[in-house]
Amino acid sequence: MSKITRKRVAYCPEYAKLFDSVEVAVFLSQFEYWEGKQASSDGWIYKGQDDIYEETGLKIKRQAKVRDVLRENKVLFEKRKIVLSSKKPKNLLHYKFDWEHLEVLLENHDVIKKYEKQLENIKKQDGKKNDIQKQLPNLENYECAPNGFDEWWEIYDKSVAEEKCREFWTTMSEEQHVKVLAHTQELIKVRQKQYRAKPMAYLIEKQYLDEIIPYNTKTQRIKITQNNDDYNGKFGGIKKKPVSNGV
Repeated sequence: MSKITRKRVAYCPEYAKLFDSVEVAVFLSQFEYWEGKQASSDGWIYKGQDDIYEETGLKIKRQAKVRDVLRENKVLFEKRKIVLSSKKPKNLLHYKFDWEHLEVLLENHDVIKKYEKQLENIKKQDGKKNDIQKQLPNLENYECAPNGFDEWWEIYDKSVAEEKCREFWTTMSEEQHVKVLAHTQELIKVRQKQYRAKPMAYLIEKQYLDEIIPYNTKTQRIKITQNNDDYNGKFGGIKKKPVSNGV
């Protein structure tokens, strides 16, 4: 493989973090490279806008915006200066940078720690996503992995309005998917299919957040009978005649 001989630009990422601009960082980094190499001893550097474009790739309009930012922050100073040439004198733009002030800005903004904190927050968010994914059981065996709808549909085992349920499932979060799967696995152990809610109602009403109470058919029948008797007594329902003893 042949060596690439294209030009390289020095780059300081801390400048990009400070001004929230890669373009400012490129501009500053390139002039920092020229610091001390300028012909004049007074700290001023002459660089034509075309030269800056050739060195950094920043077009003239972008250069102007970058310079505005740096002037506002008192990092860059500009002036016109006569430059003698072989043909005729030219009134050209010169630049001077206050590198010490730039260093103060970096220290005050504490950009490195700020950036590290952002990275830490990103890692925490990624960690939460990974924890959720770990809780999803055996989803790799299902076509709908990793959201788990097909698995849940098979476990819940009550085929009513599958397409509507599938569509609603896509509006739910991964955390909700986990809760649904976990709750359903426990629910099917204590409640037979005929006593489970319709799948759509189970999802929309968030029944997966409810406490799981075993459904005892005999007990439920007694409760229903008692409730009907109470209703009839209070609201004038049909009352049974008392059984006489033959008197």
